[in-house]
Amino acid sequence: MQLSHQLIIVTTESLIRVFTDAENSVSCNFLLHLLKAGLMMNINYELFNKLERRITLMLEQCCVQDLLVNAYYDCRIIIRVVEAYASFVLRDPAPKAFAVRRLIDEFLTQIARDK
Repeated sequence: MQLSHQLIIVTTESLIRVFTDAENSVSCNFLLHLLKAGLMMNINYELFNKLERRITLMLEQCCVQDLLVNAYYDCRIIIRVVEAYASFVLRDPAPKAFAVRRLIDEFLTQIARDK
């Protein structure tokens, strides 16, 4: 069982190494799935942060559907990414921050409809 768990961690970390360096190679939704897996598996902290930063940089081009992880609303993951984005914007204000605010408003509207 331990070997299987370790293999999954190594595989997840390898995917993160490949996909965080290749711009526009995968969707934000896929990277959010990797982020969730990394959080659950307690992967390497530096790789986790690298993945989180990569998703943060993609937020400005995302739509609400991109934020849905596993066909439900994983607010914990979205909160982490939005906090990372807010920290990024505080250091380097971007005119596209409005797009992310609108995205989060739409996400909150979407999840508010569901029980």
